[in-house]
Amino acid sequence: MQKWKNDIDSKVQLPKSDKPIPVVLLANKVDLAKDEFAQIREQMDKFCKDHGFVGWFETSAKDNTGIDNAAQLLVKSILEHDVSSDDVKSEGIRLADDEPQPTNDKECRC
Repeated sequence: MQKWKNDIDSKVQLPKSDKPIPVVLLANKVDLAKDEFAQIREQMDKFCKDHGFVGWFETSAKDNTGIDNAAQLLVKSILEHDVSSDDVKSEGIRLADDEPQPTNDKECRC
């Protein structure tokens, strides 16, 4: 993991800065090994803190566990470092789960 983190840090920096982009560590396939993760949570917290990860999440693509939370933390961490608009600085940036959903196929959220 540390080799991959060092590789990302050396290649990707935040805009207008020389700081590395925030990185979230994903512990995948938690649906197969729930008991194993219970024993290593403190170790994972310490590893992330010691090695510059903004956090870690137990994830499962199969069960859609932890994916949204990991993505939200990653985006929030990036935006906290690169807010360039004065309007955004004064009003803040909100990441919410309660955005309106399209009611039919003709409506698009993009």
